[in-house]
Amino acid sequence: MSEELLGDDFRIFWDSADDYASPDWHEQVSLGDVGFDPGNEQVEIPIRIPFKVYKKGRADWSLTFTMNYDRENEFHMAVRDAITTGDPIHLALCDSDDIDATDYWHAWWFVSGPIGASLDSGATIEVEGKIHHDRGEADDELPAFVTGP
Repeated sequence: MSEELLGDDFRIFWDSADDYASPDWHEQVSLGDVGFDPGNEQVEIPIRIPFKVYKKGRADWSLTFTMNYDRENEFHMAVRDAITTGDPIHLALCDSDDIDATDYWHAWWFVSGPIGASLDSGATIEVEGKIHHDRGEADDELPAFVTGP
């Protein structure tokens, strides 16, 4: 995987309204190790000619982050429920703490991840999100890039 951790420069926002057209974004501050990978790859096309031919493959987008588990946090419960039920969750990735003033990516994500709850430490979830492919047509389900004002 070619992703790199995005550190403090990128933030994840959650749409608590679950409304793609008019999202109600809330920055999530209790997350760590944010990773974002568009997964663009060159795929070999197997044809009978004396040289190899490649085509850019469809992106296998992924979003990863760690999350400290807190039953009192509405976002944490939404992520837990999305992992448990398989329902998509609407998240955005932004390189600012003001999503209304800059560019960002957003999509419906199918999330999964193990819960770690070792002794003497709080529980954490290592969340991995993949694109949820039943929310659009053609490439509509890929993360939308929204340019700021």
